[in-house]
Amino acid sequence: MFSKTSFFFFISFNVASIVYSQSTLIPLYNSATISIDQNSASKDSSLHTCIKPYIYSELKNNKLGDSICQKLTTDHSLMHISPITNFQYSSATGSSGLLEYSGGMMITSSFGKKVSVSLTGLAGNMQLPDYLDSITRHSGVIPNFGYAYKNGNGYSFQSLTGYVSYSPGKIFNFQIGKDKHFWGDGYRSLFLSDQSNNYPFAKLTANIWKIKYVCLFAWQQDVTAASGLRTDAKNKFGTFHMLSWNITKRINVNLFEAIVWQGSDAGRVRSFDVNYLNPVIFYRPVEYSIGSSDNALIGGGFKIKLFNKQQVYGQVVLDEFLLKEVLARNGWWANKQGLQLGFKSFDLFHINNLYLQAEFNYVRPYTYSHSSVQQNYGHFNQALAHPLGANFIETVGIVNYQYKKWNFNGKAVIAVYGLDTMSSDYGKNIFISNRFKRAEHGNTIAQGIKTKLFYAQLAVSYLLKPTYNLRIETGFMVRSEINNLQKMNTSLVYIGIKTNLYNTYRDF
Repeated sequence: MFSKTSFFFFISFNVASIVYSQSTLIPLYNSATISIDQNSASKDSSLHTCIKPYIYSELKNNKLGDSICQKLTTDHSLMHISPITNFQYSSATGSSGLLEYSGGMMITSSFGKKVSVSLTGLAGNMQLPDYLDSITRHSGVIPNFGYAYKNGNGYSFQSLTGYVSYSPGKIFNFQIGKDKHFWGDGYRSLFLSDQSNNYPFAKLTANIWKIKYVCLFAWQQDVTAASGLRTDAKNKFGTFHMLSWNITKRINVNLFEAIVWQGSDAGRVRSFDVNYLNPVIFYRPVEYSIGSSDNALIGGGFKIKLFNKQQVYGQVVLDEFLLKEVLARNGWWANKQGLQLGFKSFDLFHINNLYLQAEFNYVRPYTYSHSSVQQNYGHFNQALAHPLGANFIETVGIVNYQYKKWNFNGKAVIAVYGLDTMSSDYGKNIFISNRFKRAEHGNTIAQGIKTKLFYAQLAVSYLLKPTYNLRIETGFMVRSEINNLQKMNTSLVYIGIKTNLYNTYRDF
C-alpha cells in the first residue's frame, strides 16, 4: 500500500498538464522568455514584450499559446499541482561552494475562461559562495529571496507567492497577489526587475488598439534597521505605470513612471496615499499639487525589429533631471540617469534556436537613491531595478542554443563600478541616504573604490519532464572582483536537478 507521503508525490508528478485559462500568468523564467521572444520576433506579432509576466490570452492572440503552454482548458474548473525542486551542489576554489536544496509546490486553478488562481510555496537551505555570503551577512537577506535565517554554515529561507487574475473581457485584466514583475526587453531592467524579493500588489492591465497600459500598486518594505528583525521593518508603497505602444509592426515605444513613498515614521502616520490611486499616467503634477517629497522616476524605452530575426532595444531612466546642470557637464550629483542599449538575434547563422544577446547598461551615481532611505527604489535590501544599484557600467553577453531536450547556455558579464567607503557615499549603494553624498559637483561614473567585475558561466541542461520544466543541469562559473584593496576570485563546478519556474540571479 502507498504511504501518505508516497501518495502525495504520486499525485504531484502525475496530474494533468499545466492548466491555462485566458487570465493565467506565465511564470517568469528566462528560458521561457527567450522562447516567447523568438516566437514573437516576426513583424506580424503584436505582443508587448516589455511587460512581464505575460497573460496567457496575450500569447494566444498572437498564436503563441500552443508553443509555450502544454494544454489549454477553459470550459471547466481544474486544479494542477506542480512540484518545485532545486538541488544543486558545487565544488569551488578560492571560495566556499554552493549547496542548495529547496522544495515546494505550485497550485494553479482555472475557473472557466475568466479567472485563474495560483499559489506557490517554497522553502529550503543555501550555503553560498563567499561573495554572496558577504552580501547576505551584511543585508540579512538572501539575494532574490527574503530574510536569511542562519542555519549552520548556510541559511534557510522561505517564500510564498500567488495571485488571483480576472479577465472580464478582451480589454481588461485585474490581478491581486504577491509576486514579482519585469518591465523591459533586456536581460536587465532599469525600470522594474524580478531580482528582488516578492511583494504584495494590485494590478490593472488594459489592451486597447495598439496600446497596452499597466498600473501597478505595490506594498514594499524597508528592512535596513540594524536589528534586521521583522518587527523593525518599515512599510513603503509604490505606484508604477507602463504604457507600451506598437507604433508600427516593427517599432515599439514605451513610457514608464514610478512613485515611491514611505509609510509611517517617527514624525507622522502615513499609509497608501489616495492621491496615487488614479490609474492615469503622469503623477508629477499630482506631486506638485500636494507638495510631495516622494521619490519619482520616469523613463522611456523602445524596441525595433530590424528583420524577422534581429532586434535592438533600450531604456532611459531619469531619477532627477535639470537640463542646465546636464549641459554644464560639471558632475552635479543629482544628474541621476541610466541608459540601456541591447541587441538580440534569433536563429543566428541560420542555425535553428541559436540565440545571441548583447547588452550595455550605464547608471550614474546616486540614481535610485533618496534623502530618506525608506523612499529609495528598493525593497527588502535589494534594488528594484539593476542588482548593481548605481554608479556602474556593465556589458552582458548571452548565447543560448536549444536542441530537442538539450539546452546550452553561455553568459559573460563585465562591469566597472565604484564602491562606497566607510566614510564617504560615492553613489553605488542606494540604501544610503544621499544627504551623505561626497560632493555637490565633480561626480563621475565609477567614482569611489574603482572595481572591475568579470563573471562567466557555461551551463548544459537536459529536460526531464516538460510539464514542470524539470531538468538536470551541470556547468561551471568563474567570477573575479578586483580593486586596489582586494582581489576576490571564485570558480566552481556544479551539478543539480531543478524545476525552472522562477529566475535566480547570481551574476553580479
